[in-house]
Amino acid sequence: NWSQGITLEDLNDLYEDLTEDDPEYLLNFPTLHAKGPLAAIMDYRSQITDEPLAGHYNRFLPMKVSLRVLLNMILGAETYDEGDYHTEMAPIHIDEFRSKALSVAVYAKKWFAQLDSQAQISVGEEITVGFPDEEGKSQERFVSQFVGSVRKKGEGSLCEIGFIRVDDDGMVEMTREGLEFTRIPNPIIDATPQAKRGIRMSQIEQFYMMRHIQQFLVGEWDFIVETAGLIHGGSNTPSTMDEKLRESKEWGESRASLMRNGVLSRMQELGFVERLKEGRNITYHLTENGNERLVEGNLWAGAREIV
Repeated sequence: NWSQGITLEDLNDLYEDLTEDDPEYLLNFPTLHAKGPLAAIMDYRSQITDEPLAGHYNRFLPMKVSLRVLLNMILGAETYDEGDYHTEMAPIHIDEFRSKALSVAVYAKKWFAQLDSQAQISVGEEITVGFPDEEGKSQERFVSQFVGSVRKKGEGSLCEIGFIRVDDDGMVEMTREGLEFTRIPNPIIDATPQAKRGIRMSQIEQFYMMRHIQQFLVGEWDFIVETAGLIHGGSNTPSTMDEKLRESKEWGESRASLMRNGVLSRMQELGFVERLKEGRNITYHLTENGNERLVEGNLWAGAREIV
């Protein structure tokens, strides 16, 4: 099975063994909420982008698969005793992470292609979007966008969202926020009944990601709210949205198109937007969830039932 070792069941067994042996194991995962002198020195938020996320980062599922691979590597890494019951992990290098995540992702794409055809998912909505095949360019795209850059430390969706941090030597840490998101069940990776319908994110994942973006990714959150406002105001076709974004952001034609495409894809995965295709015409519509949270601003609506 493509997901062997990265399902929640596999990872939870390892995680529980480690936390039982070392009650302070969670301290190995730095938090973005850290305060005080050490937090200022380490500056765990330094790689988070204050801009809208790049248009290329158009799916959360490839990020989730990469995070599951990293957690498997972290939990399986050799540890050495630091005394007082606390253990340190052997560091993981970005090269090693890229290599392992890529091999899982290539295998996963073949599996996902079967799910796409079974669920008769329409073009552009496929589970396979963002995942690499055997061809070199698609593999380089995947690792630079959904794992991390070797040359430019701190670039790539996982760093820019704040789920991992890569230091100057290329060593990778997963943040506490990254760990929390990684440990939420996912329909596709954990093969829940929703997977058969092609659902890529669980409601809990959607809610967690929404709150994380709202809290830490100011530029992305503002862009999501602006995009929702455009749709709500009737600018709900690719061309009318691009026109408005070129005005408000002073972007060129191709940048506006790429960024609009990316944010709409992410908003679809978060359950905020639906895409309707009639003939050649495409329109975007806010879901009830999107309208309530982004237009009315009621972020906590239904949170108790979800979480």
